[in-house]
Amino acid sequence: MKWLDQVWMCRKPVAGFAVFLLLANPATADEISDACNESLTDVINTLRACDVVIGRQNTDRASRIRAFQTRAKAHLAAGNLKAALNDFSSAISALPDGKLKGYVLFLRAQSRFDYGNRTQQTIAASLDDLEVANGLASGNPGILETLSRVYLAAERYRDAIWSAETALTHDPRMIVARKTRARAFEAMGRTRDALTDLDILLKRQLADPGLLAWRGRLHEKRRNIRQALADYRNAARIKTTQELLDGIKRMEKVLGKQ
Repeated sequence: MKWLDQVWMCRKPVAGFAVFLLLANPATADEISDACNESLTDVINTLRACDVVIGRQNTDRASRIRAFQTRAKAHLAAGNLKAALNDFSSAISALPDGKLKGYVLFLRAQSRFDYGNRTQQTIAASLDDLEVANGLASGNPGILETLSRVYLAAERYRDAIWSAETALTHDPRMIVARKTRARAFEAMGRTRDALTDLDILLKRQLADPGLLAWRGRLHEKRRNIRQALADYRNAARIKTTQELLDGIKRMEKVLGKQ
């Protein structure tokens, strides 16, 4: 049995006695604090260690806030979204306004958006968190990239383009931000701009069949028949789907009539 399992077994029946043991044995307390970390190599023991750190009376405020963040990430790794959101909320409520609070707001929004059911309510809640986060930690590319994805889900395409563009000014290599901007461009009918982003993406990911098929569909919308056919064929060489085969037939049929 691991040392933390032993402490946990002692802690469950009599919480006060467990705290006494930890206070009486600084080495054990240090080991438990060290186990509450974001490496998440052992999720169960991370959760248990963070439980102890959070519940311990002599834990300082900064350490307790870090433990809430770590335990939230461990809960996510264990598939418990509700518990993760609760812990992020506990950390947020204990933090003063500033970049760190903005970062934890971002983590809560990202977790809700990426791991929960996407409803109008959850999208709105994620946007609220991210807009505040962007105000507290402005210029953070990760916050801006996630904000662009949530704006896209909310069908706020101009805002999605703005946040993606801002993220890309900080780091032009951000693939997700560029894909999000391309999707927003397409949704607004700006297919030429969407194609520009896809051209850039495909220079970095030449063998991505999804990107090739997407660019092919945009070329087809713009009646660029030969370019669409080339993209469909190249995508099908990597991964053949019925959709691609149908696209190839359509383009060949159009070319045959010309």
